Amino acid sequence: MFNPTFVGRMTADPILRSANINGEATPVLNFRVAVDDGFRKDAEGKKIGTEFYDCAVFRGAAETIAKYGGKGRVIAVAGTVHTREWYDSKTGEKHFSLTVPNVEKYEFFGANPAAVKEAAAEEAAADVGAEMETPWDN
Repeated sequence: MFNPTFVGRMTADPILRSANINGEATPVLNFRVAVDDGFRKDAEGKKIGTEFYDCAVFRGAAETIAKYGGKGRVIAVAGTVHTREWYDSKTGEKHFSLTVPNVEKYEFFGANPAAVKEAAAEEAAADVGAEMETPWDN
């Protein structure tokens, strides 16, 4: 069994949904993490390669990641990795994907990019309002 821990960025805002598991509604969250492969370099010495992992979490962890995660958010994920392969029905080309069907542990790093943008927008709006001069200020 291969149980890695990897750190990457969430590729999109997560969407929380509910699934019927054993007769009860269970929160489920699927998200994708892009992990930079810092070891491979091209002829010019620039880093190349990014691995994408499709991840799934359930219950409380799903709700927490949905609340605090977002596109661009750095997250560490630990769990069992599975490979999946399939053939494109139109071209016959073989494809692979890496999945973590049940994230066992996770941890966020840094600020949530969405929260940072929101705070910056609020600050800019406050600055604009402070700079405006009204007729009754004189």
